[in-house]
Amino acid sequence: MNSLLPGAWRNVSNIKLTKAGDFGKCKRRTIHLARQYATESASSSSSTPPEPSPKKSSAHGQRSNREKKRRHIMFLQGVPISALPSDIARLLKSYDIQGYLRIQRDYVRFWPTDSVLVTFGSLGERDKAIKALEYAKMLGINLQPAAASTMEEAPDSSQPSKQPRLRGREGKSELLDHGALSGDGPAAGLPDSESGKNVVLSGLPGKLYVASLRKELLEGFDLREDVNAVAKIPDLDKSLYSRFVIRTSSVAEAHRLVRAVKMTPYLEGAWGNRYKIKARVIY
Repeated sequence: MNSLLPGAWRNVSNIKLTKAGDFGKCKRRTIHLARQYATESASSSSSTPPEPSPKKSSAHGQRSNREKKRRHIMFLQGVPISALPSDIARLLKSYDIQGYLRIQRDYVRFWPTDSVLVTFGSLGERDKAIKALEYAKMLGINLQPAAASTMEEAPDSSQPSKQPRLRGREGKSELLDHGALSGDGPAAGLPDSESGKNVVLSGLPGKLYVASLRKELLEGFDLREDVNAVAKIPDLDKSLYSRFVIRTSSVAEAHRLVRAVKMTPYLEGAWGNRYKIKARVIY
């Protein structure tokens, strides 16, 4: 019976009268519930539809944001190591492929592989590109396109962490500053905004310090205004040689650095031809 009463009146039957003075309290409580019931009835009879709850609205907004951040990726294998993103762009243009957002080389510990990742904003454009490149060749090498989808994650502010960390471009920059990047994945795990601006130098002495490299080789080059513009890559193989990531201020400066030091001996007067520098731009 109690379940059939309106919401404002359901509490009336739960009031227990134990003393004579409780009748006054019951009367005041009844008047209050009557007013509440009148308010509920007026709001329910109104033609204005009820607003969605904040919880549902928030969930809908999260779904919409996830859909906007979805990216469709085409893996293109068999690409020559010497091919630049501009070469891949000309290849896509020759096959009338449009709608791609970025082109990134895949790396393993800062060494380029024969795989390139092309990101599309539309699933249809991605599938069209895969079909068009099915029998494509580059420098006589058969290309192998494949499909994969990924979701770019955004930080979740609803679940605070005890040790918050940065993500995306700022997070990658922070990891590079601390020497924590492994050099794996698209663009070697470096920020997208620095594509073409970073240079990897290898073949240098194993115990070479950052300060020595700056002084003896990098003077005169325009690097980022940051104390961590030169970072030593952690050595996992206990090699006699070392590698460094150099973060320049522009794409042109990165290419100028490569042209100036590539295949030149490091401190020839002290080491002779023992340490020949290898340099490449990271895309």
